[in-house]
Amino acid sequence: MGTRLVINGVNSTPSTINLVISTSHFENQIKVTLPANSTISLQMFICIVGIAILVGGGAGPA
Repeated sequence: MGTRLVINGVNSTPSTINLVISTSHFENQIKVTLPANSTISLQMFICIVGIAILVGGGAGPA
């Protein structure tokens, strides 16, 4: 699974992580300037065949 931020309905290329190997941990740091009332979501997407197991109680994006 890969992840990316979607800012105001547009995929953020600098935030995109495309995994090519199986891993249980990854991170990415970016800085963006956002206009007032922006919407941000974290999206998981399939970049190779696989599954994701989400564990409750995690810290999530900060």
